[in-house]
Amino acid sequence: MENVPPGPGEASVESTNDSSHALPMVLALVVVAIAAGLWGLRGQPLRSHDATLSSVVPTAPPHGSMELGAVVGLTIDFGNEIRREYDAIPWQEGMTVGDAMDQARLQRPAIQFSEVGQADQSLLISLEGVAGEGGGGRNWLYAVDGKHGETSFRVHPLRAGERILWQFRQGE
Repeated sequence: MENVPPGPGEASVESTNDSSHALPMVLALVVVAIAAGLWGLRGQPLRSHDATLSSVVPTAPPHGSMELGAVVGLTIDFGNEIRREYDAIPWQEGMTVGDAMDQARLQRPAIQFSEVGQADQSLLISLEGVAGEGGGGRNWLYAVDGKHGETSFRVHPLRAGERILWQFRQGE
């Protein structure tokens, strides 16, 4: 390549073909910027107008002491051979099926459900957009480790390692 002296009013620019240091330097700066950003966001909830998004770090149920690594499982059976599984919902002493459902709202993908009533009178009427059909029809019924629930899901206690099964089916 021929070096042409600058004309009047032009700045002198030296050209170099050795750009081997520029790319690694730019990549290093990008990696440092990303790492710094992630370090600053650690444990912070995601900001969104969509209430179905979960937080970056799942929160613990509202009461009780947490046993390290203790979890409960949740299966949602839609009655058409489609299931949704949650295998690691954090468990705490005093946790109920209702608390586990609230925790599943914080998981990815988050569950959505509706209920009527409160505490021991609470009834799940819709799960994942599928509403119960009322008397004589299919409704959402739960079992814990194979034993059908006999109380409101909000008050049914859970032990670490237990598995909740919600089924969309007719009652017995």
